[in-house]
Amino acid sequence: MACERIVDAGNGWQVELILPPTDDPSATFQYELTRIEGETSQEMSNIRICLCPGISDSDREDLLDTCSYTVYFEDGSMETCTGPSQACCFIDNNIPNPNENPAACEGLKFDNIPSGEGDNEQESIVLNFTFTRSLPIGSVSMGLKAGNTSAVATNLCGPVCDDVIPPRRGIIL
Repeated sequence: MACERIVDAGNGWQVELILPPTDDPSATFQYELTRIEGETSQEMSNIRICLCPGISDSDREDLLDTCSYTVYFEDGSMETCTGPSQACCFIDNNIPNPNENPAACEGLKFDNIPSGEGDNEQESIVLNFTFTRSLPIGSVSMGLKAGNTSAVATNLCGPVCDDVIPPRRGIIL
């Protein structure tokens, strides 16, 4: 089954893969998370993209070049965090407690996402990240923690590793 570029996460948020625009391998990725109008949703606090379960922790860490997020609020203001130096996004090789984030996987974590104040709530969040090499596009899961609710967006198009080669059977003569 092919992955989807736009997924309703089921918690009042929609996730869309913006970059790359095609299904060709890429080193640069961008997702936009948008609050679905008319649905009850809480503000996002952290997001985890499951990344390359078949590779070692150090290989996964070596993949990340840069990452950042920008939160857009209802009043038109925005707040940006660039990591990993600001610890807003980083490779997390720990399997989280499902109460922290429902995607129980190692991966790229966007953390400490700022909430709005008063009636000025989050409207959308743009996640940007670049890897040290191009990765093919395939199906990934993204865990979303919003207030007291959490969800997993599944079958979302995203970066997958091609390092895991399935075993082959051969005949030796």
